[in-house]
Amino acid sequence: MTVTLPFEEIRKHRAKLLKAETSFKKSLNDFIDNSSYKESLTEESRSILKSYADAAYIYFNHDKYLENEVESVFAMVNQFQKTLNEYYLDIKKDVLGFQADLDKAS
Repeated sequence: MTVTLPFEEIRKHRAKLLKAETSFKKSLNDFIDNSSYKESLTEESRSILKSYADAAYIYFNHDKYLENEVESVFAMVNQFQKTLNEYYLDIKKDVLGFQADLDKAS
């Protein structure tokens, strides 16, 4: 099911997005540069996340979505989720390995 929003409603939602985006981009840069996840980032994932964080997108102009900007947001979200999933999988493997070692030792 698709819904076509009136242009004014799109602009209203875009304004909310742009306002929230500033603090999100600050947090994303911190995630990239300072978090414990930074070691898990590949050059490709770092590039995708950094590209979004450094961009100044407007997303919608002259009653038309700017597809490359919208696609960049989706690429960032997908990469962010992939990074978290891989990180948590690695942690879980480590914990299971540790549990197996404890079982062997006891």
